[in-house]
Amino acid sequence: MVHMLSQKFKGNIVYAIVSQCIALCLSILMSLFVPRFFDPTEYAYWQLFILYNSYTGMLLFGINDGIYVRIGGKKYEDLDYSSLSALFYVVLTVQILFAVLISLFSVFFLSDSRKIFIFVAIAFFNVISNMGTYVNYVLQATNRTREFSKSIMINKIAFIATLIILIVIRTDKFELLVIAYIACQILSNIYCFTKTKSILFAKHSPIKEALRDCMINVKIGLQLMIGYYAGTLITGIARIFIEQRWGLTTFGQLSFALSLLAFLLLFLGQISIVLFPELKMLDYDLQKAYFRKLLKMFDLLLPLAYMAYIPMNLLLTIWLPKYQSSLYYLAVLFPTCVFECKMNIICNTYLKMLRKEAFVLKINILSLLLSTLFTITGTYLFSNITIIVYGIAICLYIRNILSEAYLLHSMNLKLSLSHFSDLIFAILFISFINISMTTVAIGMLIAYIAFYLINRKDVIRILYEIQKRKSNIFQIAKNKR
Repeated sequence: MVHMLSQKFKGNIVYAIVSQCIALCLSILMSLFVPRFFDPTEYAYWQLFILYNSYTGMLLFGINDGIYVRIGGKKYEDLDYSSLSALFYVVLTVQILFAVLISLFSVFFLSDSRKIFIFVAIAFFNVISNMGTYVNYVLQATNRTREFSKSIMINKIAFIATLIILIVIRTDKFELLVIAYIACQILSNIYCFTKTKSILFAKHSPIKEALRDCMINVKIGLQLMIGYYAGTLITGIARIFIEQRWGLTTFGQLSFALSLLAFLLLFLGQISIVLFPELKMLDYDLQKAYFRKLLKMFDLLLPLAYMAYIPMNLLLTIWLPKYQSSLYYLAVLFPTCVFECKMNIICNTYLKMLRKEAFVLKINILSLLLSTLFTITGTYLFSNITIIVYGIAICLYIRNILSEAYLLHSMNLKLSLSHFSDLIFAILFISFINISMTTVAIGMLIAYIAFYLINRKDVIRILYEIQKRKSNIFQIAKNKR
């Protein structure tokens, strides 16, 4: 049952890690340096742009997800270039139309000139980003992860360079950040388009055929898209209400905490992109075996993340004194790193691979409705942001555990008490954090020791497998010499 990963897969992992290391460097700059050197109001406007801009992908109506699912696992050379080319230009036309409508809406219905700038920029970026997303999904689905990763490198390196220049010359206008953000996406798109010339410049299939393909992709991908954006709106709806009720300053404080969490999750996020095409080529029994192994490994390793909060809290207190109120939000939301890591890397990958779009839609809509309930309650009944923040954490945990339970049931595997270890560690952490940092350190250490003693057999087994794989890698490298 042991499956040796292909050399191509290992190479893709290396490229993915390198690209995400670069993205990690950018996230460090965005999360730690922009808040320090930019005025809090400018930072809040920047976060407002990022928030609304993150939902422009909805205007693809799931076409990208439909393509990803339909061609996932195929070789790029085996694709129907004509149909993909025709569909590309249909999508481009629709995106330009939406850009015009968004721009007109912002000019005629918004009074804040800086918000008008934000929405006009979003309209322009929508066209660029969504067309880049179209070709990137083709690259990912056909396991051309290297090209996809290189496009990320181009985008991020260019933005890092621009950001460093802005910090050095002490310019803190968010408009310059937005312009740089758009320009770097254009550079990334140019690279992606050169790598998919065979699609973009292919002879188009008839327009009727393109529209039919469009509807097929929408039918497949719309549920995935709604499910995905319902998932992102779990936090997004809270941020929108907070900005409207408490203003930009408070919105900026919560956004800072959420951006740090996104920064912590970023590095591992790329693994799911590489896992999907590789796992899809395996037979069902191997997929099932890997799912059980991945869950067990994450259950044992992820709780260690809580120890990172102690030094992180100390450093942030010193480095960003303007964002002290954000640290409490960060503490409450910190367990979501564990939940979301498992959800993004394991559950979402398997749900997409096994074509469980209907479940993704249902579970994310349920979580969104719960988040909306917490948000409305915290905003209008109690006027208390803490209720909203706790609501986000609760909703993300519910989504994760229900997804795990559903996948285990569909694979005829049992849900054991060990799958609730995330909840136990989260409750302990939040309880300790409300007492003192010393309590967190001592309490979590005792919890770890007890947990690993209970699961010592699994720990030994995983350490043995890691050591075995390490020895194999060294042997391969030695043979190559």
